[in-house]
Amino acid sequence: MKTWCMAVALAVAPAAAAAGQEPGKGPEAKVSYEKRAFPFEGEVAVERLNVRMFPKSDQQSIITTVLSQGEKVTVVAEKDDFYQILPPRGSTAWVFGRSLKKEGGTAVATVADVPVRLDSRVNADVVATLKEGDPVKVVAEHMGWYKIEAPASVKYFVGKKYVKAGEAVALKPPVDDPKPAPAPAADGDAKARATLEVADQLLEEQTALVNQKKLETVDFSRVVAAYQSARAEAKSAALKAEAERGLNRIQQLHLIWEGVRAQLVAQQQKVQDEIAKLNEKPEPPKGPLMAGYVDTTGLLWKRPGTHKLIMGGKIVCFLRAKEGDEKMLSRLNDFYQKYVGINGTLIRNPEGWDGYSVIVVDEIVPIQQ
Repeated sequence: MKTWCMAVALAVAPAAAAAGQEPGKGPEAKVSYEKRAFPFEGEVAVERLNVRMFPKSDQQSIITTVLSQGEKVTVVAEKDDFYQILPPRGSTAWVFGRSLKKEGGTAVATVADVPVRLDSRVNADVVATLKEGDPVKVVAEHMGWYKIEAPASVKYFVGKKYVKAGEAVALKPPVDDPKPAPAPAADGDAKARATLEVADQLLEEQTALVNQKKLETVDFSRVVAAYQSARAEAKSAALKAEAERGLNRIQQLHLIWEGVRAQLVAQQQKVQDEIAKLNEKPEPPKGPLMAGYVDTTGLLWKRPGTHKLIMGGKIVCFLRAKEGDEKMLSRLNDFYQKYVGINGTLIRNPEGWDGYSVIVVDEIVPIQQ
């Protein structure tokens, strides 16, 4: 009998450990549970219990905090293998500051259906919404966002088997803010506030591009347009003034950035020009059109030029100066029987001299041999 009991214990132990333990969190005691009326008070029955944003326990599930053994939670519902609980100690969420009016450490929602998000990103998961006039406690601020104590409308999840069920409890009604709720905004202000929130979100996106050094894609023109729309939509003087201040700031930033971008474009063009110069292949030096020894034509019949170039006893071509260019004619005489290079206009097969060429000389250069 003793041997059989030990075998059963060894077989059951791995399965129990796998069922009662989250990866990397150490052993967690398995707690039996049964159907109960909600809400009730629960007690954490393991050393460390993960509080999750959603009723999942896979690697992608978001863990918001960790509770210690003996801590109390208020269970309000169940889903599959999880209890849904009210926000435990230290639970926080984020709200975009444009939708709240802050005084001291508290803030009040100024419009309806204000999204409460998991973190300070415009596309972060929405975990609850605030009604107009709902108060929240602000614990921190970051780039136009308020980090708040998670309101009761935010629900979290813990594994059922790690919570010991206690006595039924009555939920406390929400505590009214001692300060009166702000008066409803004038007609049109709700739309203007929403547009201001869009403007701030666009500004945050462009700021992120600057931080990521994607400077060629940064453009504040849409932010300017959003602030202009908010100013036009605002009905109350206070909100119109707020939109005007934001517009003035972003217009100044836009002008500064346009100047910076123009400098960047100019610098990029300069670099590209320098690279193009480095890649250019230098043109080979141009040689003379013809070369040879200068000689006169003497009494040749109907000669096509006053001089000729000779190489190896043969006529390379005839030479003549432009009509009236006495200076060039003198130079041709000065280079008599000297080896030179000739540049100018080449005429092939002059009249009466088929197979020959004549150059109307523009340049004559001595060549060292």
